[in-house]
Amino acid sequence: MVIKSMRSKKGSTSILIVVMMVVLTVLGLAIMTTALSNKRLSDKKMEWKTDYYALESSANRIISQIMLEIDAINQKKITEAKGFANIGQILSEVASAYSISDFGDAKVAQIDMTLSAPSADKNLDIRLQVFGTAKTEKLKLKILEYRQWQ
Repeated sequence: MVIKSMRSKKGSTSILIVVMMVVLTVLGLAIMTTALSNKRLSDKKMEWKTDYYALESSANRIISQIMLEIDAINQKKITEAKGFANIGQILSEVASAYSISDFGDAKVAQIDMTLSAPSADKNLDIRLQVFGTAKTEKLKLKILEYRQWQ
């Protein structure tokens, strides 16, 4: 009697359906996990890009303002001392950290500034050099370093 019930195929469909349901459930969970991971990654990438472009926009605005001050100095509209004081004022309003180093009579100044994103772990470090040439006696601006967080 036991052998007859073993040879009977009754219930094999039920077992096949249960196995298929388990396989489909595992596959569905894997797809959901992958989709959630992709969503989190794309959100993080969007946040990164937003912070980066906000910092880059601020940096470009500051560099433009510094260039305007240098042009005013070159056109003799303001003195060098007043121009560098104005540059210090610009930097103090927007940069989380900055310094201006003047190398005396060499007509060279180095400007280091750090711009920070609203999320404190992201920043942009910029090093500028303002220098004058002996021929023209006009000041020029050179970007020495432009480094973002890693």
